[in-house]
Amino acid sequence: MTSLPSDAELSRLFVLGAEAADIAAQYDVTPQAVYWRWNNMGLHRLPIAREVNQLIAGVWQVQSSAGAGSHWHSFPCQSLRYYLRLRMGDTLSERQAMEALRFERRLIREGAVLAYSKEEGFTYVPRTPEDGDLLIKWPDALDRPGEEEAGIWSLPDKPTLAPSMN
Repeated sequence: MTSLPSDAELSRLFVLGAEAADIAAQYDVTPQAVYWRWNNMGLHRLPIAREVNQLIAGVWQVQSSAGAGSHWHSFPCQSLRYYLRLRMGDTLSERQAMEALRFERRLIREGAVLAYSKEEGFTYVPRTPEDGDLLIKWPDALDRPGEEEAGIWSLPDKPTLAPSMN
């Protein structure tokens, strides 16, 4: 195992939006080592990801136990998180951005919304008139999102174009 580059180089890579996994592969270290150094340098890329997690937790109490029983780490939930992050302007890897767009296209193509229950986890269910243009089946017990939040939780008028990858 080799070591990571200088703090200046790691900072430059962070600002350029390099992914920890790519840096780790280049320097033959683990992604956790990259994150550890970034954290020690005061570089954090997760504010939007944290906000997205809080938004989802405000709607559903998603089962997040460790291991196979976790709904939080399921593919549909991960796709929703990527999509919300993309809508909020976060920097995503090419794979994450493409998964976010696949999520949007699936909802449009199937006329579906993403629903959640602790028993079944995440499922795609047919969109009803009550769903409007929301991405998710909004829980009856919660007030609908306000005007500010509605844009984040709603499908756009036109499908999102694939972001250009530099």
